[in-house]
Amino acid sequence: MYIRTGRRSAQWPPQYGLGDGAACAPDAATNGRLCSFNSRNGGSTTAVYVPDAARGADPLSLIVWIHGLLVCGGEGPDAVSYLKSKTFPLTRQIADSKRPFVLVVPTMNWRGGQNSHPLGSPQKMNAFLDEVRAGLTAAGWSSPPSFGRLILAGHSKAYAVLNGLAAGVNEPESSQGALATLTDMWLLDSTYGTLHKESLSAMWLKWAKAKGNVNLRILYRRNSDTAPVAERIRDEAARAGLTNVAVEDFDPRSLGHCEMPRVRMPYLLAGAGGRAPGSTGASVPRPTPLPRRRQGREAPEQVQGHSCARPRREPVGRLPSRIGRGDQYGSYRSAWAEETSKRGLLGAANLAKTRRRKASCRQDWRQCEVVRHRTWRR
Repeated sequence: MYIRTGRRSAQWPPQYGLGDGAACAPDAATNGRLCSFNSRNGGSTTAVYVPDAARGADPLSLIVWIHGLLVCGGEGPDAVSYLKSKTFPLTRQIADSKRPFVLVVPTMNWRGGQNSHPLGSPQKMNAFLDEVRAGLTAAGWSSPPSFGRLILAGHSKAYAVLNGLAAGVNEPESSQGALATLTDMWLLDSTYGTLHKESLSAMWLKWAKAKGNVNLRILYRRNSDTAPVAERIRDEAARAGLTNVAVEDFDPRSLGHCEMPRVRMPYLLAGAGGRAPGSTGASVPRPTPLPRRRQGREAPEQVQGHSCARPRREPVGRLPSRIGRGDQYGSYRSAWAEETSKRGLLGAANLAKTRRRKASCRQDWRQCEVVRHRTWRR
C-alpha cells in the first residue's frame, strides 16, 4: 500500500502520520487527521480519518463508508474532498460522537449503469481493510492493530457494493478477517431495484439470518424508488421474526435523499458497535428519532430547554367545507354553532339566531341557497 503524508500537526506527536508524502493534513476543527492513500484493492484514492479518540487504539474500530454518485453538490472529485464538504460532514460527526472509530472512505469512481464493484467481493473487502490496518503502523500504532469492530455503511449507489457483500454471505471470506468482526450494516436510502424487489429482499433476509449477531439498519424515504425493496424487507423480516433487522421510513418532504447521511448519522453513531438484539450479547440502543416537523416549517430550535417557537394557538371552529341543502344544511350550521359556543366564541343570542335560521331553512331551503353567503356572515 502506498500512503502519502504532509506536514505534521503540532497537536499530534511526531509518530502520528501516514507515511512519507504530501497528502495528509491535520484537521484542527475535529482534532484529528485526514490522510489518503492509493489502494490496490479499492483501485482508487482512499481517505482515512483518524479522530483523536481512536489514536493508537487496539483492537481497531472501523467505519467503512461507501458514497453514492457525486451529484448532491460540493462533494468534489474524490473521497478526500467528499469528507471536507458541508454536505457530508462525517469527520465532524465522528469527532462529536467521541467514539473511537477510524473512518475509511474509498473513492468509488462510479460509471453509468454500474451495478457492481470489486469491493462487493468479501475477499476484496478483507484485502482492502488489511491495507488500511497495515498503513496505520505509521500513524501511532507500534504494530498493525487487530480488528475489533467493523461497520459497513453506504448511501444511494452504495448498493453496488453492499448488495454484493450480502450475496456472498456463504463465501468463506465473509466470516473471516475484518468481516468476521462486522457488527453493523447501514443502508441509507440505497435499497433500489423495484423490478427485483422479491429477489433482493430474499437476498438480504438470507444475509440477516446468517449474520444473526449483526445489526441491519435500513433507512428509506416513503413513496420513493427505495421504498418497495425496503418495505418488503421490513415485512418479510417481521414474519420471520428477525430481531436484528430494523427498517425506518421518513417523509420525503421533510428529509431529502442527499440530506439523509448528514441528518441521521449522529443517531446511528449513538448506538453503533453493539451486538444485535437477536444475539446473546447486550442489545443495541435504538437511536432517538428526529422530532417530526410540520410541513413547510422548520423544527423549532431548543435553547437551554426553551423553545423559540410561538405557542400553538387552540384551533377554532370552522364552517364545513361542503354545504348541503335543506335539513342537512341547517344541521351542519347548528352543529358548528353549538360547538363554537362551548368555547365562548358565540354568545347565547347568536346561538338562538342560528337555530331560528335553521328552522326557516327547513321550510324553504332555496331561499337559504340564494342568500347563504350573506346570511351566515352577519
